[in-house]
Amino acid sequence: MLFLSKLAGFLRGNRRRLKRRRHLLKDRVAQTPLNRDIPSQVEQPILGNAENNEASVTSLDPHIQSQVEQTISGNENVLQNVKGNNNINIGGVEGSLTINYRRPIDRPFQAPSLPANFVDRPQVTVKIKARLLTNTSNAGALFISAIHGLGGIGKTTLVTALAHDEDIQKRFFGGVLWATLGQQPDILALLSSWVQALGDYEFRAINIEATSAHLQTLLRGKTVLLVVDDAWEPDKVKPFRVASSQSRLLITSRRADVAGMDADLQQLNLMTPAESLELLSKSLEREIEEVEKQEALRVAETVGYLPIALNLVAARVKWGITWVKLETALKQEIANLKVLDGARQENSLEATFNLSLKALWDYDEQAWENFIWLGVLPEDVTIAAPMAVTLWNMASQDEANKCLELLWNDALLQSDSPVFVGGVEWKGYRIHDLLHDVARARLIKSPPTGMGLNCAIR
Repeated sequence: MLFLSKLAGFLRGNRRRLKRRRHLLKDRVAQTPLNRDIPSQVEQPILGNAENNEASVTSLDPHIQSQVEQTISGNENVLQNVKGNNNINIGGVEGSLTINYRRPIDRPFQAPSLPANFVDRPQVTVKIKARLLTNTSNAGALFISAIHGLGGIGKTTLVTALAHDEDIQKRFFGGVLWATLGQQPDILALLSSWVQALGDYEFRAINIEATSAHLQTLLRGKTVLLVVDDAWEPDKVKPFRVASSQSRLLITSRRADVAGMDADLQQLNLMTPAESLELLSKSLEREIEEVEKQEALRVAETVGYLPIALNLVAARVKWGITWVKLETALKQEIANLKVLDGARQENSLEATFNLSLKALWDYDEQAWENFIWLGVLPEDVTIAAPMAVTLWNMASQDEANKCLELLWNDALLQSDSPVFVGGVEWKGYRIHDLLHDVARARLIKSPPTGMGLNCAIR
């Protein structure tokens, strides 16, 4: 328990430290005297577009807050790089000055990164995109779209792809706000993150009602895409219905009734065999040969054509397991589960999880234990090496990073947006909520398949 308390304290303390550093840095920049003998120094904050004839700006895309280069008075020693976290880093000026400051945010983009093995599902995305792009809506009403389907079927990935779509970004030029709820969401914290993403760092989020009302004020007249991912209850979605008719709200859920009667609902079904092969091919980073296609398709059918299971299958094939051996092992595990629990729709997915964890145990028992410890974290939290060092009680961040990469390579973790700790950028990871449930269950399950801890994980 002391260990968990330390972890919680670390995460809370880190947020407070970063906030203090931001304010101290802002004051320090304002008070920093400039050397008049250096012609390339700048006496005022450098904005995203030039305010005088001596500054020239080249922006790769006016709609994307990344990659802006700025040359001042013809001196290329000053480089302004606007990163996705909305921090502007200005490089050293003739070796004598480095400035960091936060610019006003007018176009937030909170969507996660799109996975490299993304496979489009046009039977759903074409319809959703068309509805999002339409300019018609009931007078003053917020138009709501929703995707519902099984856990692990790829709802979040499809919405991520829509958020990254060029046409969608042009339509919603006010930005994309994203909140992942899960079964036990911290509604106030998520609403507060939207307030800050819109540039208001002074507002104190005291309760849900006031924060939701403040968001309505901030979003008035803006054209934004609001995404509420993994919603479980209609009441938990209501505080996020804060934009006007120019905007759109997009919801994902395993339940069809969560979005409400006024939502345009689309059901996401299982992947087709062709889509499954495409996902396997992209995950393996190679074409699936003609001679192995039928074997791969039988494995895809065995795991129920679920994307999360197909990713785990591809990870096993990367390690050298043949399709035939994999199919045999999966069917045997499914048969074992039927004996224990009876025939269930979840048996094929659970069998895939079990085989992946058995393989991890055989390869690296400590990595298996580290994965199980991820069950103590809240749902949908972003994980990076500095956090993992504390969670896993490791000696160094490099060691933690290697383990995170191992779990990612085995498809037990997903890539997420980068994390900035102490001014350093770290690769972010996220555990799918289904695998998060597996990790929590294994914490209290008896050895050798679990850790046998006598504590209730909430």
